[in-house]
Amino acid sequence: MSKKITQIDLYNLIHEWHHYILSFKKHKATSSKEFLDNSFDVKKILNSSDKLNTLYRLMSSKHNLTFNENTLQDKTNLWAQNQESTLDDSIEILIHDHAGQLAFQKEEYSVAIKHYQKVESLLHTVEDTFEKADFLKRIGILYYRLDETLIASLYLERAKNIFSTDCFYKLNEISCRLLLASILSETLNFQEAEEKYTELLEESLFVTDMTFFCLRSFGMHFIRSNQLEKAERTFTTLLCEEEYSLSVNNNLFVTQNKINLANVLFKQSRYTEACTFLEQGIEALTNHKDFEFNCRSQFLYSLYVDFDIEAVNKQINNFLEANMTYEASELSADVACFYSSKGNFLEAYKYMELSRDYKTLRKITLEKEVSIS
Repeated sequence: MSKKITQIDLYNLIHEWHHYILSFKKHKATSSKEFLDNSFDVKKILNSSDKLNTLYRLMSSKHNLTFNENTLQDKTNLWAQNQESTLDDSIEILIHDHAGQLAFQKEEYSVAIKHYQKVESLLHTVEDTFEKADFLKRIGILYYRLDETLIASLYLERAKNIFSTDCFYKLNEISCRLLLASILSETLNFQEAEEKYTELLEESLFVTDMTFFCLRSFGMHFIRSNQLEKAERTFTTLLCEEEYSLSVNNNLFVTQNKINLANVLFKQSRYTEACTFLEQGIEALTNHKDFEFNCRSQFLYSLYVDFDIEAVNKQINNFLEANMTYEASELSADVACFYSSKGNFLEAYKYMELSRDYKTLRKITLEKEVSIS
């Protein structure tokens, strides 16, 4: 006869489930979820304990958000906020974490950062260092998306240093290092970035999903550093190798890779091939609310197919209005290169100056100073 589950047992089982989620161990996390979902003892406890019921529902929602499973996430968040009797610090952290993840998935980064600033103010109450590291990583990713790369680096370094102490969290450590390598590349530290990417590819060699993301990021690095043949090989590999198409079950990544490959081919004046991938990407994007790649794809079409400079400027301004100044800088540099290849050096200089200006532009005004001590 199996041992009856107590409230303490359930709390420990939810805690274990949490760690499977934050370490991206989907199979084990799903097994934990299914066991708890189908346990009669668990249902009895949840009916009698508001706090454990709230914790369980938030963790279930976190599981679904992390592994991209379709659920009514907004309703979960509203329900949790109304459970006043359960609002201790641990529950409040998870409520803001949940709201932050929802906002992040909707690309509402300035909304998400407000929730994670609240999480950060409560981090001193989190005893588990790896849970704390997960929140630090999420905050770092948000600042990265807001183009605050220096602040992002500091959070990501802190998270990486914690994750590196236990091989159970190797994927978390690698994901932090991958973003840090991207920051090096985006700040034009190409040689150091390339060294980091090479190390990461070697370490992720037997983890197909992580290799996929390392190669994607490496491909973007090759575009930035104008290594177009290497970029072409990288994105072609990602689109053609069966192991990557099977392992990464996300059509949006495939679509993004097609648009990236189109960009590389346009830069090499291979317009016919580029148009094929771009048209496929634009058609696929109709099923996705991907602000960045919708802008990028329309930019490529306007610049290289229609040569509609007004439409080109519109996409650059879309990024500026969204506080995505790094992306605006990238597009402006591409226009400068385009004009330069046509011998129009006056317009090329104009857009290169704009690109330089956007690199230093910061429109984000945070509600409080960031503390990372």
